[in-house]
Amino acid sequence: MRTLGVEVDLVAASPLLRAQETAEIVAKLLEYQEPLEIWEELTPASLVPRTLERLQSCQGKESVLLVGHQPHLGYLASYLLFGSESVSLDFKKGGVCAIHIERVPVQPPVELLWMLPPKILRLLGDR
Repeated sequence: MRTLGVEVDLVAASPLLRAQETAEIVAKLLEYQEPLEIWEELTPASLVPRTLERLQSCQGKESVLLVGHQPHLGYLASYLLFGSESVSLDFKKGGVCAIHIERVPVQPPVELLWMLPPKILRLLGDR
């Protein structure tokens, strides 16, 4: 992600240990200096509307990194991109996507900037 020029203003993770460990690794690699935020709204069984409500508290942040689990993050991405959580985008473990939104509640334009599986991220990291 550093190779792609990713910078973050906020890193939030699910309270589950694996997500927190992943968030800590990514935060360190991206030289993020603030404490991680732990969001109950990123657990696997969380509801998209609850996560969107929490995202509203991030107004003014340019880039927010969410570290969570499937199927929740897939449903959240689907809602952000298509306005529906009836389909979950398929994230591989360790996969990542960048979605550009202007504000929450979400209104067009919304843009999928990129979506990368772990295999491609590893290749980018070897540069």
